[in-house]
Amino acid sequence: MKIGVFSDIHSNLEALEAVLDDASHQGVTHCLCVGDQVGYNADPHACMERLRALPRLLCCVQGNHDYYAANQEELLQFNPIAKQAACWTREHLSLEDRQELARLPLVAHVPLPGPLGGLQVVHASLFQPEEWPYLVDTMSVLNCFRMLQADLCFLGHSHVPLAIVLRENGLEVRDCPEFSLKAGERYLINPGSVGQPRDNDPRAAYGILDVDAGHYQLRRVEYDLPLAQEKIRRAGLPERCAQRLALGQ
Repeated sequence: MKIGVFSDIHSNLEALEAVLDDASHQGVTHCLCVGDQVGYNADPHACMERLRALPRLLCCVQGNHDYYAANQEELLQFNPIAKQAACWTREHLSLEDRQELARLPLVAHVPLPGPLGGLQVVHASLFQPEEWPYLVDTMSVLNCFRMLQADLCFLGHSHVPLAIVLRENGLEVRDCPEFSLKAGERYLINPGSVGQPRDNDPRAAYGILDVDAGHYQLRRVEYDLPLAQEKIRRAGLPERCAQRLALGQ
């Protein structure tokens, strides 16, 4: 069993298709989505349709852009560029799309065979997930671990790939592309962003969890970035949304 872990797709169909193609070649058998299917880029409906069509999608959780696209609440937490993109996204989703996003859970538990037993999925943090906090310091990380009801949680939100390990002797932050999961350790893993990476690498990012081997791998994938930028500009979305794709910021 190999699980493809996709986060922060953000309406980037070209990146999503490239990631799904790579995942197929890597022998991925199941998928899960860590939130923010929509926002920033030009294909919100198409990305949702593509995810719906996946035959073994274990779960999708709700991200902050998903939440605000599904309702008409004032966008108080968004900067002007994100706000403009969110308003555009609202106008380009069907009623069914918005209803689907509104129904997504904030936190999901996925049972698994073997020693892992299961994992949790949340977009931002297991601690006050409805507030969409970032894991920015030791306290925010420990608060998240305190709410963890498994040995492993996948989360997103920051668009930066990262793994945080809780051991008996403290916390360890890992930015290595792959590692084995060990008994007695607990993990918070961010697979980065499919549709808008922010770690200075413009390639789409996603993770693969090999359940049987107890192994995690971060994958980076080239995609048709100029086409994604062209679609953003044609749609009248903020120019910054197009520019940042090439910078990985």
